[in-house]
Amino acid sequence: MKRTKVTNKQQATSAKSSQPAAGTSEPGAIVTAWAKARERLEQALRSAGRDPAEAAAIVARMKAARQGKAADELAVYEEIKPVYVGLVQDGREEFESDLVALCAEKALVHLRAEDAAGAIREYDQVITIKERWVKQHSRPDLAAGLAQSYINKAIAIRIAGDNQGAAALYDQAIAILESLVHKEGRREMLNDLACAYNGRGAMVRLDNHSDAIALYDQAIEIWERLVRKDGRVEFGSSLAMAYSNKAALLGDLNDDRGAVGFYDKEIDIWENVVSDAVLGEHAFELAKAYLNKAVLIGPPGDNLGVAVLCDRAIIILERLASGKAAPEVSHKLAKAYHYNAIAANLLGQPRGSMTLIAKAITILERLFEMEGRRQWADDLAVVYEGAAGQARALDDHRGAEAYYSRAIAILAPLVDQEG
Repeated sequence: MKRTKVTNKQQATSAKSSQPAAGTSEPGAIVTAWAKARERLEQALRSAGRDPAEAAAIVARMKAARQGKAADELAVYEEIKPVYVGLVQDGREEFESDLVALCAEKALVHLRAEDAAGAIREYDQVITIKERWVKQHSRPDLAAGLAQSYINKAIAIRIAGDNQGAAALYDQAIAILESLVHKEGRREMLNDLACAYNGRGAMVRLDNHSDAIALYDQAIEIWERLVRKDGRVEFGSSLAMAYSNKAALLGDLNDDRGAVGFYDKEIDIWENVVSDAVLGEHAFELAKAYLNKAVLIGPPGDNLGVAVLCDRAIIILERLASGKAAPEVSHKLAKAYHYNAIAANLLGQPRGSMTLIAKAITILERLFEMEGRRQWADDLAVVYEGAAGQARALDDHRGAEAYYSRAIAILAPLVDQEG
């Protein structure tokens, strides 16, 4: 079986905003997001000569918009942002922190709307203000906040296709954080630095393998120290993700032994926080780690090991898929059935293999009918072909012909479209 490459998860730090405390002319601590700060919104409207009672209606519209389309949410932001921009332009520095928070939140909505350019424009405004704060006030928390904004913009720029620009922003963020940690002894910034290394590694992994490995190693070194020496167990999930990133890269480089070693480390972490009784938020990550390792060790190869890993993943994924699960959960469950079917056949269990294949087909057909993604079509065609081969091995030639016909029915339109 041709190995399926394990997709590297971009573990860039999730976008978040750091800004001065609301209501102060001098930068301060992180504040609550503007949409939750009704009092601040009322004050801004009053200062702009508008009725502060409008705040309640605006907050209500925002709450409703967040249940709908991103465009509806953006419309509310577009309505209120000019109020803050006008106040700041009029010299009302106490509203700068609110403007920063608003722009940072609006950027995230642009990203959800697949509008990377819009997100970049918002992050540019955030960075302009934060760079000035850092120049005016020599404070580590402000420098760290600026570094995070560089990373947030880097993520948006990478989505827009500018990897070089994104890499430059990551380098700016890393330079700030390294200075804070190594020169100023700000150990509380170690996690931020590790996140930056990890995100930068994910960004360069396709173009520069050695740099990516070095960056992953730097992130791993920090998180291992925090978790194992300092007892900061809250960073265990970040360490697991870094292990997964490095494992995926080593797998792409055909260093299967090295990759398996790092998947084992990832699995050890997730198994310690995921129980049979309560799966928890990391159960899906554990199931994916089982499958990623299964792909590396076979089939063909350690077929029994693959079967064991797939069985473990299936137990988790079946429980996760029994509720209102995301399509990705069901897709992984289908993959687990498929890998397990291949292993079962190689272990001399052809009929059990067909049962597993049928389960995979049921899921993938449902996904394809609901969403029609190209990925679902490709995977479904592969499983159809596998089912056809298995049916033929069982002398079910009519069944084999039916599966081949279904595979052709999916692939033929795609060939016509792509030429």
